[in-house]
Amino acid sequence: MSVPRASIVLLVVLACSVPSPLPPLLVVDSGVTAVDEDGMSLVLLDPETGAVPSQPTWAPDGTFAVWTEIAADGSGATIAMGNEESQRRIDGGTVPFFYGFSPTGDSLAYLGNDPEGGGVALGLLDVAAGTARLLDTGQPYYLDWSPDGSRLAVHANQSDLYLLNGDGNRTVLDVQPGLFQAPAFLSDDRLLIVDDESLAVLDLDSLEVDLIAPVSRFSAFAPSPDGARVAFIDNDEAAPGALSLVSIESGESHRIEEDPVVLFDWSPDGSQLLYITLTPEGLVPFVWTEAEVTSGEPFLPTRTFFQSYLPFWDQYNRFLTMWRADGSGFILPRTNGDATEIAFYPSDGTAARVLAQGEMAVPAP
Repeated sequence: MSVPRASIVLLVVLACSVPSPLPPLLVVDSGVTAVDEDGMSLVLLDPETGAVPSQPTWAPDGTFAVWTEIAADGSGATIAMGNEESQRRIDGGTVPFFYGFSPTGDSLAYLGNDPEGGGVALGLLDVAAGTARLLDTGQPYYLDWSPDGSRLAVHANQSDLYLLNGDGNRTVLDVQPGLFQAPAFLSDDRLLIVDDESLAVLDLDSLEVDLIAPVSRFSAFAPSPDGARVAFIDNDEAAPGALSLVSIESGESHRIEEDPVVLFDWSPDGSQLLYITLTPEGLVPFVWTEAEVTSGEPFLPTRTFFQSYLPFWDQYNRFLTMWRADGSGFILPRTNGDATEIAFYPSDGTAARVLAQGEMAVPAP
């Protein structure tokens, strides 16, 4: 079987022993660009093509990106993958609205509507081969990759919790999951979930469940990078809630914010926690550290950020962050009158500055 020349070129680029990272901010508007804070910009999808992009996502090594691309004439959608030098367009069998690379970068999980009407479809893309196939369905559907990239933890249908390998084989976990969204791997053999109405760690080898903290009927959570603590919100309904921190080892917890929190995101080194509260004046970002809490200027989010990302932030947060890699601050997509812009907020609370125009942006890992 012959291999298209474009695929060969891209494989050579991606397999280069010393890959060149793209500028560290992936921005989507009418096109897709990678930009840096000095104004350097590389166009990945030219707005002049008329194609509609969404869901920009970094490869783990920052050398290429993936996004959904809907044809200008409405004839279909593809998974677009590559950098400024070479790209591929891959038929995923659906229109993906979420991407999650495996930690090893060789596989890409994606979600879209099931063409057979079975709710949400999970697809798996082999990055090297450039082939994709639909593997599983459920409604709703949330997931996380194991650290070694060998399997997925899936929480589907609000009642099913199982492990899924690359062949589509399930290992059902005998747990009654509570009302939450995305599970989170702490290590290859430990999974963070909600068991009934308790935040819990499930040992995948022994299947023992260690209850960490009671939660209200709905909860969303994010473990710290070192797996020692968990930030979580809980509420009597599926809505933003008060924010707490709990130690996984001791179970000691404390509340750090009473107002409704719509996003929380650990800094890369785990020393800071960004969280955003919902107020009548808009959204307000805060940065928590052991020593203090620092507030930033309120903002109004872009439509894309508000509708597509914030309601499912704990799922997105398994695979992306709003923090800059050095932990000096974070980016937020916001509106300014009729314009949409990407702003950098220093974590010390000093004034934010605009980096680019766009609906959504994702910092490089």
